[in-house]
Amino acid sequence: MGKMRWATIAFVIAATLRTPQATMAANPSGNLRIEPLTAYNLVVDSNVESPSTYAPRAAYLAAKFHNDGTTIMSNVFAYIGNYTGGTSNTAGIYPSRIHTNSLGTTNIVGPLPGGAFALTHEGGSSGSTDATRFIGSIPPGGHVTVYWLVSYPNKDVNGKAVWGPSVKPEDDLWLEYDIWSSAIDNSTAVTADITRKVTMRNEISAAANKIFPNTAGKVPDYYKTLLDQYVPSWTNVYNDGSPGTPIWTEGI
Repeated sequence: MGKMRWATIAFVIAATLRTPQATMAANPSGNLRIEPLTAYNLVVDSNVESPSTYAPRAAYLAAKFHNDGTTIMSNVFAYIGNYTGGTSNTAGIYPSRIHTNSLGTTNIVGPLPGGAFALTHEGGSSGSTDATRFIGSIPPGGHVTVYWLVSYPNKDVNGKAVWGPSVKPEDDLWLEYDIWSSAIDNSTAVTADITRKVTMRNEISAAANKIFPNTAGKVPDYYKTLLDQYVPSWTNVYNDGSPGTPIWTEGI
């Protein structure tokens, strides 16, 4: 984990701030179409500044890659990272930005040059090369779904939560990522691209005493009556365990 993590961070530090991009690819491009599947918010625990918190800090980003045509689409590749419309695309290295709050002033400082933030690709032993996926072929009317794991900041370099001083999303840190794909469609090279933004939102801790009903007094009587009919116990029913014989366990 250590070597992979530091290698990934090294790649991300090399990212540059998001600048005006070259002409972006269309979506769809020919019969190649990208459908994003990922939500727009990433959870940052309300108690993230506490040393004891086990706050979420990773999420999967996903997309479907469609062939809307009537012939097989070949040599399909899927990428995630920073798409610049040319040879300088950086799969596995995400756009970075310096965050300012709704008043236009910087309120949190990131670990990248200039105090910027960026998503981090978690590619395991493959590192940033995991951001490039070879799909191969997509049949007519078919699609392929691809998932990538990224980690995201929940605190800045000073240990301050990345959600803003108010409950408004305008104060929260947001970051961008690009998903793009190249393919051969009826002997024609096509490239589709999408850009999405994710916002690091403040979410209250999911503690047991916050989930209703959180005391026995709030459980409806008809549920208590039903539970009283079944004494909580485990029953194990099994045969000799040979192939084809059922083995199960049941209980409340």
